[in-house]
Amino acid sequence: RFKNQEAVRVTKYLGMMLVFLLMEIFNFLLGNFEYTSIFALTGVGLFMLIMLVNYIRYLFKRMKLSYEKEFYERLAYHDWMTGGKNRLKFENDIEIFFNDPELRNKLRLVYFDFDDLKKVNDVYGHLEGDRVIKKGYELINSVFGDIGSCYRIGGDEFSCLILDNDETVYAEKINKLKEDLNAFRTELSYDFRISMGTSVVHLESDDTTDLMIKRADEDMYLDKCKTKGNCNR
Repeated sequence: RFKNQEAVRVTKYLGMMLVFLLMEIFNFLLGNFEYTSIFALTGVGLFMLIMLVNYIRYLFKRMKLSYEKEFYERLAYHDWMTGGKNRLKFENDIEIFFNDPELRNKLRLVYFDFDDLKKVNDVYGHLEGDRVIKKGYELINSVFGDIGSCYRIGGDEFSCLILDNDETVYAEKINKLKEDLNAFRTELSYDFRISMGTSVVHLESDDTTDLMIKRADEDMYLDKCKTKGNCNR
């Protein structure tokens, strides 16, 4: 429909220019050589001016559409509290990575859960709980963001999709995160810990994203058990 409207508009402009050309021919046939070419030049000039104005309008319209698309994508895919990506973006990205043969071969999923955040909210208030969520995401993203994307997928649950399944790299990243967490913990008057779990794609089996998420969640739960000594789910 848009293209048809543009075609109609251009046809009208060409028709206008044709009128000026006909006026030029009529003027020539009358022998009025004093104003030779003035109608033709006027018609062509107006046509070019109108086309230029319409092209500028078209550019502004495209810029507006691009801005609106970016705005609504950010609204849909970003977490308002942390400024990071949200669960919807995570679900979209993991399917894209998993279904790309090249990316799938090196994909790693890492799951995080902030332990006892409810207790922090109850004792120290929700503002403090929000501060911990923001800081926790900041620490996770600062460590893993250079090799993947990190997301807030729930109230106190986070994940990262890493395009590097090397165990040595993962161990180094986890150690760095633990060091940063220990440094942050010195600023707090309470104990703050993050349980972590991971999984990679099982290339030799009929793996799925749901199974991959399940394995990471179970691994994270085992880490929580080691920390809290309570494995009752």
